[in-house]
Amino acid sequence: MSTKKIFGLFAAISVMVSVQAQDFHYTLYHMSPQTLNPANTGAFTGDIRVINNYRMQWFTVSSPYKTLSAAVDGAVFRGKMQGSDFFAAGFVFNNDQAGTSSFKTNRYDLSMAFHKDLSGTSSNYVTLGFQAGLGQQSINLANMSWDIQHNGLQYDPTLPSFEGGGSASIWFDYSTGLLWTYTGNERFKNSIGASLLHIGRPNVGVYGGDKLYRKFNLNWTAQIALGANSNAILIPNILFSKQGPNRLVNAGAGVKYLLQERSHYTGFNQEKSFTIGGAYRLMDAASAYVRFDYGGWGLGFNYDFNISELTTATKGIGALEFMAIYTGMFGSHKNTRLSSPSFF
Repeated sequence: MSTKKIFGLFAAISVMVSVQAQDFHYTLYHMSPQTLNPANTGAFTGDIRVINNYRMQWFTVSSPYKTLSAAVDGAVFRGKMQGSDFFAAGFVFNNDQAGTSSFKTNRYDLSMAFHKDLSGTSSNYVTLGFQAGLGQQSINLANMSWDIQHNGLQYDPTLPSFEGGGSASIWFDYSTGLLWTYTGNERFKNSIGASLLHIGRPNVGVYGGDKLYRKFNLNWTAQIALGANSNAILIPNILFSKQGPNRLVNAGAGVKYLLQERSHYTGFNQEKSFTIGGAYRLMDAASAYVRFDYGGWGLGFNYDFNISELTTATKGIGALEFMAIYTGMFGSHKNTRLSSPSFF
């Protein structure tokens, strides 16, 4: 049996056995805010934010593992709030498909967050977020290969497998999170978040009981200008994630170069920049990414280099990721709590 077939079979079995243990993940997790922490809902400069994330993994050795997310969020009830406090709401759809078994997970989540201004100047916020929604998990065994389909000489896909066509399950899930953001000045921004996902441990099994482990995320990111008059900004980021027996540690940094700074007079949508960076995921992968921003539009690309024990099968080729974002600000009269540089 070829290396590709062995790896494909191993990957399919791994997914079926460990589905309760671990969610999908993005290397560009800091560019997928609502899947990381419900408190990130509305934590940006602007009135509306639309983000699309896509990841394709192990495409050289098996049927690709694909993950897609689409999210929208923004501030709500602005006219009814006093001072710089505000509520925000969002929606995120996630689709994850694993290997030849077409093991699919769809999620539909609504998010709500309350942003409390501790400073009165829109420079120091603490945020409490909550997320709830429905999940659906299914598997299709039609494309799998089984020992019983071997006719004594070779594999014959026309022979019956007697394994059935597939199954599905639907469940309710809810999560919460905290976020602290601080802006010292225009040259420094800081954000620390913690979230607890799958609080109720929903039963996601397509063949009987299979409870999803709770997931804890702790992350930090910042923007630090490299010099008083420099257009270069350092963007470090760290993520620690634990879900059941699985742990993930991801650390990286990027350098953002401002081709044109955002102006308080010409408007937020005038900023132009590009960012280049990389990260290391402990005992798993190294990655490199680039991001381009023009006004309210942004595109990001990431490539993972596999350095785990699967390197023999993958030959170091890990995953491709893509991110697209639009951030809009409506009208000529910007609300100070929305146009504050606190959020990024």
